[in-house]
Amino acid sequence: MDLIFRTLNVRLIEINGHRELSAKLKTFTDEQRVIYTFNLLEKFGIQPESTCFQKDTEKSVNKRIKGNKIYTSRFANAEQYVNAWEMYSESIAYALPGSEELALAYGNRSAVLFRLKKYKECLEDIERALSSNYPDDSRPKLLLRREMCFKVLGELDREKKFQETHQLMEKMSVKEGSKAVLENMVRMIKLDELRGKVNEKEYPLPEIASCNPEVPVASDGVQIKYDDIFGRHLVATRDIKPGEILVVEKPYALVLAPERRYTHCAKCLTIAWNGIPCDHCVYAMFCSEKCKEDAWKEFHDIECPVVGLLLNLQMDTLGLLSMRLAIIITRKMGSLEALRKELEIVDNWKDPRTRGYSDDGKFDNENYRAVYSLMTNADKRSMADIFGRALNTTYILFFLATRTEMFGKKLKASLPALLKSSKFTFVGGMILHHQQMIPINTYMFSEEREHECVITGAALTTVSSLFNHSCNPNVDWNAMKQQLVFSALYPIKKDEQLFVSYGFMYVTMEKEARQKKLKEQFYFECRCQPCEENWPMYFELMSYTRCITSRRKVAIIKKALRNLNRYKYLADVGDIESDPDMLKNLFKMTEVLSECAPCKEYSDVIETIKRVIALRGNSFFILKLLLP
Repeated sequence: MDLIFRTLNVRLIEINGHRELSAKLKTFTDEQRVIYTFNLLEKFGIQPESTCFQKDTEKSVNKRIKGNKIYTSRFANAEQYVNAWEMYSESIAYALPGSEELALAYGNRSAVLFRLKKYKECLEDIERALSSNYPDDSRPKLLLRREMCFKVLGELDREKKFQETHQLMEKMSVKEGSKAVLENMVRMIKLDELRGKVNEKEYPLPEIASCNPEVPVASDGVQIKYDDIFGRHLVATRDIKPGEILVVEKPYALVLAPERRYTHCAKCLTIAWNGIPCDHCVYAMFCSEKCKEDAWKEFHDIECPVVGLLLNLQMDTLGLLSMRLAIIITRKMGSLEALRKELEIVDNWKDPRTRGYSDDGKFDNENYRAVYSLMTNADKRSMADIFGRALNTTYILFFLATRTEMFGKKLKASLPALLKSSKFTFVGGMILHHQQMIPINTYMFSEEREHECVITGAALTTVSSLFNHSCNPNVDWNAMKQQLVFSALYPIKKDEQLFVSYGFMYVTMEKEARQKKLKEQFYFECRCQPCEENWPMYFELMSYTRCITSRRKVAIIKKALRNLNRYKYLADVGDIESDPDMLKNLFKMTEVLSECAPCKEYSDVIETIKRVIALRGNSFFILKLLLP
């Protein structure tokens, strides 16, 4: 898309058309901006076009061979096994449905899953391979791997199936080299080297004790307010204790980051250890048949022929989310006329605080009114920014119209003819609205991996989008399953505003750099306490012992912090189960330290809490490997 944008700019310079472009984009509605951009494409003879990968036997085989090289490496480790797993999953995505290549890729991936102790997932891949065109001469190894999974999982009829496996092996032709491998696998079973189930802790989704009737996904300690400085924002209705759950929200729409398409589910964004592919495209894997079916009904039947075209044009995650949102909402509303009426209600709403509320007086996170009411900052964006987003919209819209039946049938690839359709241009205006709204109202879905937070996709929310930014936030959040959970980091007093971080913290970035980034990305000048008082960065912070003169207070704080270093270590290595009171004790530390901020210990406590909270959410950790 960048190349297309630059090409259009060059053509505009040649005809001295930038002044006209800026003037019109500034006064036009989003729908008119899309029409104008399409007319520019027509004027310069540019027809939206792209290509994408298809199911391909040769590519499937090549990916599987690459996976084999990694898997059979003499010095293979956990990280390499994960790389092999991803290669096998990609091989599965490219394989033709029902083909031998698909069966072989399932079989090979089951070997990696066994090494990674994913026994249930391993069994499912084995069954998929055996029920497909898996070669007879390779089945014994697969069958024995199945027996080992039965043993570790404690299947009751394992002995009967084990005998069946040997009977099948006797009927099959097995090469001498394979026999040695199989005998070694049998010895592993008989020597009982498998020691039972692997424990992977999964934390339950927290529940809000008492909800706000006006905002059902929020606590009754939270309310929506509005003023001219902060716009709509969230404040505390009462004193809030550290650790209190404030918001638990399911995003209105989720989209997977393109780089995770062979490792995570395109529907729910969870890790797809034994993911199953879309039967038609090579750009979507699913964690289960249910997710696959639900995705097809909700959005993937439309996205399937289009997403590859956009990825080939380097469309980013947020651009894909703008398309996903348009597909979901047009399907939910049933007709574009019903959708048009909903948007008119929001556009004509008088009260800025309750804009987007449902007819029952609630800010409903599952109602598109709430989504559409979110800020776009359209009046603060440069014309170059709006033009770039309008260009993205034209390509998304053109492919939806000409490659799918989103508009009832596939439309002819004629720009003048398409622009005569009011439905076509209306959806274009809506997508451009999404293009401006999404960047400032989206949380990047993530999971914890070792010592880093890895982005897995993007989540568009409504209530959660009303949190403003502070460089020392009083609220933290994490992704749990397919939801976002927000909790208080330290004591919050009644009527105080609730803040999260937009990714810029006083402890890691100087004030000038933070202010610059926030202005560029979110169009506001931060006036939080660390910015107003120019708090020092982490390595310049003093200890609380130098901030407090009262010996009594120092003694109280010292006692409260007695386990801090141990908690920092446990959180660092990912062990948050050794002390069940860890999080509770850390929150107590914030109570005694909150008046000392900023100080080194306060920062240490806050960062440790954030690490523990992150570890209780979505994570990707590789367990101890079973050696060959």
